[in-house]
Amino acid sequence: MTDRSDNVDASVNVVVLGHVDHGKTMLATAISRVCAEVYGGEAVDFSTVDTAAAQKEPVPFEAAVVECDSNKRRYALTDFPSHGDLTKAMLQRDPYDAAILVVSAADGPMPQSSEHVLFAHQTGIPHILVFLNKADLVDDGELVDAVELEVRDLLATYDYPGDRCTVIVGSARQASEGVDHNEMGISAVRKLVEALDTEVPDRAAQSRPQPAVASRFIGEVYLLSAEEGGRTTPLPADPSLQLAFPAGDGAGTGELPQGLSSAMPGDNFQMTITLSRPVAMAQGTRFQIREDGRTIGIGVVAKALD
Repeated sequence: MTDRSDNVDASVNVVVLGHVDHGKTMLATAISRVCAEVYGGEAVDFSTVDTAAAQKEPVPFEAAVVECDSNKRRYALTDFPSHGDLTKAMLQRDPYDAAILVVSAADGPMPQSSEHVLFAHQTGIPHILVFLNKADLVDDGELVDAVELEVRDLLATYDYPGDRCTVIVGSARQASEGVDHNEMGISAVRKLVEALDTEVPDRAAQSRPQPAVASRFIGEVYLLSAEEGGRTTPLPADPSLQLAFPAGDGAGTGELPQGLSSAMPGDNFQMTITLSRPVAMAQGTRFQIREDGRTIGIGVVAKALD
């Protein structure tokens, strides 16, 4: 084991995305184990991360967070449920510096793979790395190559540099068990951590949009469902809104896209919002929609208009 440097920088927030059963949770566990063995620290047991198993539900509704150290800095890895609306809501709620997209090399990109890349783009995640998991189960190397090309095309569809994004081929299960057959286990996960160190800037060094004062903007909105504490009735096409921003609260009116007469609880949609007074915001600024003292929706600024 290599001693971890005392020079660990501020933590970087990384979200692990991917289709259900492609191995997101196993990869988070594997990263924890490899970082602990190579750089020092404590590995996390799979059973403490697998929220689906812990909740005995087919779809977990809680995110699991695993912290680990590389030689450069600390990472907070968030493993989200694969449920689309919950994933987007959670991505809108917290800022992430990067994402790891987990894709099964045996299956290729699936509907939730595309959905999660779209959500990452919509919520302003600047960097995506890819882990082609379960490659030890695939005998045909040409099939793995074809899956990699498909993933790169998917990333390019949502304005990520698909031809340049790092793609690591490996087996999260091997790494989590301390195995490294054909360098698909420990070696592959270590390459992934090294790529995070190299390609994702420290939080203080990242170029972030500078806030500007605006009174009108386009927001990507998720309306909480009744089960999540939101409304039980639709939101009209031109609602009066109470909004909470990091820079302060404000009132305003919303305008749904043309052709959309209302938005149902649980829906994702774009909305043009006009505030009664200007508020400091930038692309990626998170906000909440409040009603009767509770949060009924969450959103992110997609574009400030004026």
